[in-house]
Amino acid sequence: MTTHQATRQGNRMAADTASIDDVLIARHSVTDCRVTVKGGQIDIVGKAPLMTFGPQGSLQLYSPANMEKRVALIMEVAERHLTEFEKLEVYRQMIATRAQCGIDGQKRLRIPPSHMAHAGLYTEHPEVDIIMMSSGDCQWLEMWPAGALSSSHAPDDPYNRAYQMLVGAMKKHAEVEADVA
Repeated sequence: MTTHQATRQGNRMAADTASIDDVLIARHSVTDCRVTVKGGQIDIVGKAPLMTFGPQGSLQLYSPANMEKRVALIMEVAERHLTEFEKLEVYRQMIATRAQCGIDGQKRLRIPPSHMAHAGLYTEHPEVDIIMMSSGDCQWLEMWPAGALSSSHAPDDPYNRAYQMLVGAMKKHAEVEADVA
């Protein structure tokens, strides 16, 4: 078994698999709101993944169990560190965009129209880069419009704002706890 690790914008990507090419990064064509995924990618998200909006027009795919972990973590942090108004923005951007997807017998993932629009995939020959992500004991896939993975950070992106709100609140809380100690 081979282990590969890489980093991107503070996230940790890791894959322990016999077929690393199936999960680390792969470019796929999108046809009729469907994209063919590889066996190793299906192993990560299952046959009935949940898709959410991600940063900068990306899409995130989770198995139902890993989506539960993600939601629990986001809600725990939001409850402890954010105002009610801030919680709404975080929920709206990071959780409420969930959509159930299916993978058919030919390994084609159906992308909901709202998610196709978010990722800007209604073009003549759309392609996506699919990468495997991991944090703690949670794994997921990210689908980025071709070429967008290496684009610069977009501070006005609603998902990025919600993410920064969570991180900023956690840092502020940690600083207050350090001052008290």
